[in-house]
Amino acid sequence: MIDHTLGVANAWAGRSGATAQLNVRYHRPTPLFEPLTVRGRLVEQDGRKINTVGEITTADGTVCVSVEALFIDKTVPRPR
Repeated sequence: MIDHTLGVANAWAGRSGATAQLNVRYHRPTPLFEPLTVRGRLVEQDGRKINTVGEITTADGTVCVSVEALFIDKTVPRPR
C-alpha cells in the first residue's frame, strides 16, 4: 500500500520509476478496522534517481509507519 502511494506521488509530480529501495520504520502498531491516512511526496530528483517519503497515520494524526524510498526513472537515458 505505501509503495503504491509513493509511486502515485511520483507520477503526480511528473516522474515515475521502479522502486529500488524502500526503508520502512514502524513507530507503533497500526490499528485494525480504523481509518488510516497514507501520504507520499517526492522530495528530490537527481538525474534518474527519485527520492520519496511517506507515512501512515491514524485518524488523530499518530504516525504508525514512516518510509523513505529511492525510485529509478527508466525513461531518462543513462549518462554515457
